[in-house]
This record gives sequence, structure tokens and C-alpha cells, in this order.
Amino acid sequence: MVLIWFFLLGSVIGSFINVVVFRLHSKESITRGRSKCPSCGHQLAVKDLVPVVSFLLLRGRCRYCGNLISWQYPLVELGVAILFTIVGFYHLGFSASFLDSNLFILFRDLLAVSALTTLFIYDLRFMEIPDEISLPTIVACFLLGILGGMDWRIMLVSAFIGLGFFLLQYLVSAGKWIGGGDLRLGFLMGVLLNWTSLIFAIFLSYVIGSIFALWLLITGKAGRKAQLPFGAFLAPATIFSIFFGQRIVDWYLNLLR
Repeated sequence: MVLIWFFLLGSVIGSFINVVVFRLHSKESITRGRSKCPSCGHQLAVKDLVPVVSFLLLRGRCRYCGNLISWQYPLVELGVAILFTIVGFYHLGFSASFLDSNLFILFRDLLAVSALTTLFIYDLRFMEIPDEISLPTIVACFLLGILGGMDWRIMLVSAFIGLGFFLLQYLVSAGKWIGGGDLRLGFLMGVLLNWTSLIFAIFLSYVIGSIFALWLLITGKAGRKAQLPFGAFLAPATIFSIFFGQRIVDWYLNLLR
């Protein structure tokens, strides 16, 4: 039953993430003003804002102007709902008691999944990693990690490894390979992951990026010099590594032995 609540909460947070992405790009206030149709500007009623369900009932069109609603909205709502369910299961299993888990780390992981999803969508759409998301998330996740019993020195070491890895590329390429937002994202990755999981996450992101770039080249949708939103590869790799990275690293090291 508790996992259902995680799913429902995730769908609501996913809906909010869509609002954050849209309003950050348009420089509107995130906390003020009601949701509106991006096509006609009509304020949306509560019945228009039920995650996933409203999109299906409206058959993907605005109730007021009839224009198509982007598939981004239900996909993000459903995707975050699934991610929240995974976080809930990772920390609680099928237990209905929150007393069996570390609540600070649970909240940290929920926040991390939400922020990384936001960065993924924003970078994928606008080729930018907004500091308005990454910087507060770094501070909040660092504090939640300390309150959850994690060693702040280990977090800082991993964070500076992540920062240093991307800073080196930034300096060598004079900012042509990666942007400043990737530096902050690298620091956030280190806060969330220990150094071994961090290396795995970076490796995984390059694998994902290479496959994506190869697909673009084969299909002719981009040339060899086309810029790619690297944050869109780092974010999902980080989310995956939070829950499975260390297990895969341990499995690989045991295989070598």
C-alpha cells in the first residue's frame, strides 16, 4: 500500500517538474500564478491537472483551444511516479513502516531523483543546466546526507573528484566540450555517490552518450560536430548509480578477483 502512495506522490511531483521546466525557461515565477495552457494561455482547472489521467481523458488536447498537449507532460508524470516507487521500494521494501528506514537518506534520494529529472528534461530541451536547480540541490542533499549519518568528508572528496573531472575537460577545451553547468552537476554527482559509484556513473553516461551520438549520425539527424546535451546523459546515469552503481562495481571487482 505504501508503494502506491509513493507512485501517486511521484506523479504529482512529475507534474510540478513540468511546470518548473516551463517557467524557468520563460523566466516566470515558479511559486506564483496558476497553471495555464502554453498554447492559448487559458488558466487550467483542477480537473485538467490530474497527472496522466487528465491527458488521457482529454485525448492529448487542450480543453479550451483544442491544440495538442506535449507528450512530455504525461511521460514525465509517469516516469517520476515510477522512480519514486523504486526509491520507496529501495528503502522500505514491502514494509509499511517508515521507522525501518533512514528518513533523511530517503528524502535525499527523492529530492535527488526530482532534481536530476528536472535537469535531464531542461538540458535535453534547452541545452542548459540551470543553477537554480543544481546549486540548491547540492546544499540540500549534502545536509540531508550528514543528518542521515553519512561522512561529510567522503561526500566532499567524491564531490571534488566529480568537479575536477569535468573542470579539467572544461579548461583543456576552453569550454567547448562541456559547459559550466556540467561542473556543478559533477559536484552534485559526487555528493550523491561515493567515488567508485561516481566513476561508474561517469562511465555509464559516456556509454549512453556514445550510443545516442551514433544513432544521430546513422539516422542523419546530426553531424559530427553537433553539440549534445551531456547533462541529459549524466542525470539518468546518476539516478541509476544511486541504487545499483555500487552493486555493479562490487560485482565487477569480485569478478576480477
